[in-house]
Amino acid sequence: ALEYGDKSMGPESDHVIDMVSQLGELYDKQKKTEEAKPYYKRYLRSVYRAIEITEKDPEAHAKAKKFAAALRASGQAGNAATVDKAIEYESK
Repeated sequence: ALEYGDKSMGPESDHVIDMVSQLGELYDKQKKTEEAKPYYKRYLRSVYRAIEITEKDPEAHAKAKKFAAALRASGQAGNAATVDKAIEYESK
């Protein structure tokens, strides 16, 4: 489904990014860290693009954490938790 989504909607479409985050969460819940890691990393890259920073920005994680806090403040705790988990995986 993800491969089809990438081709038909584009890898940065909201639907595809949602699938990516759900796959990361699924593998994480199953304690399959290595399988979860690429999905969380891809999700975090999409967050970086959304907040207009690059992975090379030395403050990337701090900015992403601020973004997560803003999501929480706007009632999007689930999305904020996914950003936090993606940062955690990026740090591994």
